[in-house]
Amino acid sequence: MSVNSIELYTQNINTNNTTETSKTDENKEVDEAQETSKTQESTEEDEQMSLELDEEQEEEQEEQETTNKDLAAMLTENQLNEAELLQQQYMLTITQIQQSIKDAQQERRKLCYTTQNSALNGEGKVTNVFSEYSSINATINKLTNQLLTTIAQYQVQMNQLASQAGQTALQLQALGQTSGISSTGLSTNNVSASLQTSLEGYNAELGQKLGESALIVDNTHGWCLAGVNDSLGRVFGTGLYYESAYMAADDLSNGVGVGAHFKEVSVSRDDLPSLPAGCIIVWGPTASNIHGHISICLGDGRESSDHISDQMTTYSDEYHVYIPIG
Repeated sequence: MSVNSIELYTQNINTNNTTETSKTDENKEVDEAQETSKTQESTEEDEQMSLELDEEQEEEQEEQETTNKDLAAMLTENQLNEAELLQQQYMLTITQIQQSIKDAQQERRKLCYTTQNSALNGEGKVTNVFSEYSSINATINKLTNQLLTTIAQYQVQMNQLASQAGQTALQLQALGQTSGISSTGLSTNNVSASLQTSLEGYNAELGQKLGESALIVDNTHGWCLAGVNDSLGRVFGTGLYYESAYMAADDLSNGVGVGAHFKEVSVSRDDLPSLPAGCIIVWGPTASNIHGHISICLGDGRESSDHISDQMTTYSDEYHVYIPIG
């Protein structure tokens, strides 16, 4: 082979090697590009999946929060419904007992009027009705104890519901207190500083009993002292027996009989509606009513005598306030 042929052959080999090397480099670049593209696509897919997963988790969290809120609302509604149902049941029972007490009191008054009329008309010796009176009084006392027990049971169950619901007893009782009296016997109205001072020594337990007893009324007018004596009689077994209501202040001021359970205090007219349950207010006589007036506070801005009404504040110039002390 000539020198020229060898050189030509060598050039061809070099050319071929260069071409192959170039192709190999190009292939590597293509492969690297493809790998990079695949990596980018994989990364984008991962990021997309991650975003979708985050969105799903957020949606699930929101759904769970909504479910929790709905469940909480449902539980609150169920508890309120239970409280309302409980109130309705007790109200029905209490109303029935109150009606039975009114019927017995009416029967006792009829017996009293019949006996008095027989004596006044000179119809001879009045038949001894002591046993009949005793029987009626025993019935009234039994019904009264039943009423007070029922109210106490109602308050206990309402407090239990309040605890379960995470609310205060006062919030649940706002659905409608059966007795109209707070569980402490104190008025839910704002109490001034001067009234707080006047209430030192107030017996809340006795006040509660008196207030609950005073809820039982005949719904008459003109018999305020008789109505108050009915309420006192259910608690103490006796009352304030005078011809006129204003005269009862003698026993209350001097601690005689029932008066031993009370203390006279000074209270402004504006504070009278805020007095707690069981307090007694005695009003002096007026030009239109020589007997004056007497009532028992219910602790919610109302008073009770022979009927229930808003607390009087301007009946007459003279008035006395007595708080139960034990």
